[in-house]
Amino acid sequence: MAAKAPFKFWSFFFSTRGRVSRVQFSLFEIPALLMLLAVPWIVVPLLQQQRGVTDSSWMIVSAAAGLVTLLMMWPRFSVAVKRLHDLGWAWWPALPILLPLLNSLAAGVANYLDVSSDFQTEYGRWAGFYWIGNGLGFYTIGLIVALALLPGSKEENRYGPPNPRNRQTRQDVF
Repeated sequence: MAAKAPFKFWSFFFSTRGRVSRVQFSLFEIPALLMLLAVPWIVVPLLQQQRGVTDSSWMIVSAAAGLVTLLMMWPRFSVAVKRLHDLGWAWWPALPILLPLLNSLAAGVANYLDVSSDFQTEYGRWAGFYWIGNGLGFYTIGLIVALALLPGSKEENRYGPPNPRNRQTRQDVF
């Protein structure tokens, strides 16, 4: 059995070169995705239910969610690109992972410009941004699920040699 290569933090999280296995991808992406979804789906509703929610507490939660999203954007993109390379695919299907920033900026501009208007006017004026953002979000989740489930190629491809986990047979695993 071949010796395992050492884990290299910077190249794993910040480089788009090479390949990663399903296990490596899943061990990184699933906790990252859960962390990114925890704020809008758990923290914000809990904050809304509490009495005395102030604008400053809302801004702190929003800023924290934006900061976490921004910090996780490139590592999520680079790991997804390496997982696509493991399948022998190009990098561009992972591009929507970088787009939540644009969706957040569009929503922030919409909220800033339409502070005094009612929700229907605001939603009607900026509905395209929300639909595009939601569509890209669903695409990204579908891509993550596909990358976590599809097996990588067992042979060397133009992106490098296969991950040792891809070459294991059923007898090696059990």
